[in-house]
Amino acid sequence: MAYEVKVLNERALLYARDVVRSTTAAESGHTSTALSLVHVVSCLMQHMKLNPENPFSRTENDVLVLSEGHAVPVLYSAWKYAGVKILKNKSMINLPDLTSLRDIHSIFDGHPSPVLEIDDVEYHLPFACATGALGQGLSIANGISLADRLDDIKRRIYVVVGDSEIREGQYDEAARFAVAKRLPVKVILNSNKYGQTGRVDEIIPYNYQKEFEAKGWTVIQVHGHEVANIMNCLETLDQHNGPCILIADTIKGWGVSQLQQGNWHGKPLPRHLENQALIELESSCTETSFHCRETRIEPFQGYPHTPISASLSDFQTKFLSARKAYGLALVALGIQDKNIVVLDAEVSNSTFSELFRKQFPDRYVECGVAEQNMASVAAGLASQGKIVFVNSFARFLETAYSQFNIAFQSRLPLHIVGSHVGLGAHSDGPSQMGLSDVSYMLSFPNLIVLSPSDGMSAYKLTEVCANSTQPTYMRTFRPDMPFLYTQDSEFKIGGSHVLKKGKDVTIVSHGYMTHVALEAARLMSTQGIECTLMDAYCLKPFDAHTLLSLPHNNVLVIEDNFANGLGSLVAGTTSVRGSHVEQMHVARWPKSSRSIDDSFDYCGLSVKHIVERVSAMLAPS
Repeated sequence: MAYEVKVLNERALLYARDVVRSTTAAESGHTSTALSLVHVVSCLMQHMKLNPENPFSRTENDVLVLSEGHAVPVLYSAWKYAGVKILKNKSMINLPDLTSLRDIHSIFDGHPSPVLEIDDVEYHLPFACATGALGQGLSIANGISLADRLDDIKRRIYVVVGDSEIREGQYDEAARFAVAKRLPVKVILNSNKYGQTGRVDEIIPYNYQKEFEAKGWTVIQVHGHEVANIMNCLETLDQHNGPCILIADTIKGWGVSQLQQGNWHGKPLPRHLENQALIELESSCTETSFHCRETRIEPFQGYPHTPISASLSDFQTKFLSARKAYGLALVALGIQDKNIVVLDAEVSNSTFSELFRKQFPDRYVECGVAEQNMASVAAGLASQGKIVFVNSFARFLETAYSQFNIAFQSRLPLHIVGSHVGLGAHSDGPSQMGLSDVSYMLSFPNLIVLSPSDGMSAYKLTEVCANSTQPTYMRTFRPDMPFLYTQDSEFKIGGSHVLKKGKDVTIVSHGYMTHVALEAARLMSTQGIECTLMDAYCLKPFDAHTLLSLPHNNVLVIEDNFANGLGSLVAGTTSVRGSHVEQMHVARWPKSSRSIDDSFDYCGLSVKHIVERVSAMLAPS
């Protein structure tokens, strides 16, 4: 295949510029990961069969599954320069400006999403499937390959994966499946050697070549920033009919020295460093290859033993997220009880279990991005009398629902904490939001389900979990919010708190949504409507007694998760007295936004929407 090295390098540079500009404009995104892939994607766009006028055609296009979904800005840029069109309603249109990345009105979500609803318009993007919950790409590609075989379609199927996610147990299963079914899938491993919290081999060592060869895969290795070699390897892959993996040795944050110092995972450059990065990218370009001084990356030295204040009262702030208060509580509990063990799936600096990790590294287990394995390891620890806390994004814990099911069935007092619940992960979009966890966890007969609404309740409910002989699931949200409770507030299994009393309507909520409901109630007070607000921090067992003691016949349930959660509990409880119950919840697929208020407005859960609903409930019929 004819190509010019200079053209491929120049195109990679264009991608890199777009990555920096778009993530900086969005003030969020995985800049460093996307930069590590610019040369690989440049070569793929040259090598793959692509009809930019009709990228949805199975016969006119090869397939690229971006399993490493947070690197998606580089693919958006590649589509732009290739002239790829997308579908708006029934018309093909050009891509808009990439600097709208992650905006509520943008088609460029934080992770790949094939269908988006924006301003009552439906958009289709040429992703084979949504990705972002890591570890699923190869399985998706296997399904596409089987469909192609059934329909006698001949095309190449590529999967771009990351260093951390390839350690997912699902990848091990999918790799063996591809060999057993003789599927011609082609994995490209973006081996930049770093995950979210450090060097991946410091967490879980993995010899890619030996393990994939042992499974029956063809393995090829290449320098991931030398385009001539990448192109030669892609042509070599075409000569093999079975599953192949190309291990591309890349540099996280390629071309921008600032992004290679410290940990920039998931962090964009601040605006004042954007021009400096763009100038540096220009100077990194040569006609033959790109090079970067990898020695600028500080090697991961392991987790230090760092003393941390364990008292929430010592944390002087008026605003605190539930997830950080939970991390502080873990430290306090760890001081009191040596039986407490904490597990995380390589997101400890997001769940704040890292506070426990730094204080008690010998009782912290880093499982890597492998939630299924983590859940079963935790169950084994709990069976031996350990008090075990398991942590990850609530959305990612869905991967381990089957494993948790077995632990609950075994009556083990396992304590699961899902962070980033509700719409709080607004900039990332729905692939990172815990929205279905409430309805799923409420279904288990012996599981206690807790949803703290501020830092104080999260702190105290962590102790409630540790002292429970039943398994617990606690939700923690991402944003820093004001305190609703004091050190004297008490929390218990089966409890709730009434935060405000009024004569007209009862609002029942939990978690982050309690703050939105309280703001709406205060606004309605100025309009002559007085609301009672009940914070149902314990969803299961639900505090039916308190709810039934409230006199109002009109009840509005508000929650920022999918249906069949608190609303179902309230409706069932009040049915004995025939109350009029209405529910507000997430009833559509959310999307990326640049502010949490945009996400609530998009999903019909803003203060304005609450006021309108209450007014309608109280209007004369």
